[in-house]
Amino acid sequence: MSKRAEQTGSNKKWWIPFLLPAALLLFFEGMFLVYGPGVYNDSEQYLQMHIHREPLYPLFLWVLRLCTPEHDLILMGLLQNLFMAASVWLLTRSVARKFALPFWGQVLLVLMQVFPHLLIKYFSAMSIFITNSVMSEALAFPLFTLWTMNILELLWEG
Repeated sequence: MSKRAEQTGSNKKWWIPFLLPAALLLFFEGMFLVYGPGVYNDSEQYLQMHIHREPLYPLFLWVLRLCTPEHDLILMGLLQNLFMAASVWLLTRSVARKFALPFWGQVLLVLMQVFPHLLIKYFSAMSIFITNSVMSEALAFPLFTLWTMNILELLWEG
């Protein structure tokens, strides 16, 4: 028996709770490292803070440009993918706690949330990885996921 198991009185593997968040982080950040930032037709309007765009996403990009003027799109991609990985994990953890999902159930829930990202990248005409893109959707997806988590928790409270 390991020293940690002796101290806690259990023989459980302590690293299992970290497996899914690490896999999500590796997946999303790995997709960014492989494909890099995506600049598309309307991306320039966000980058130039065009008046016809909602102000939140251009403001986000502007703050990143202040932090790292030459590498703002790299920081953008890393942060957007971090936000997505974190939001997927938070929703998964919330549902897993409510329904006492075993590890394999949590894996299925994570795969259901990751599937749309793969579908858009590999099976759509646009062929983009949303969280790598200079698009407001790259921040909207994690926010929608967190919104869903909060609504579910409110419903579960009664």
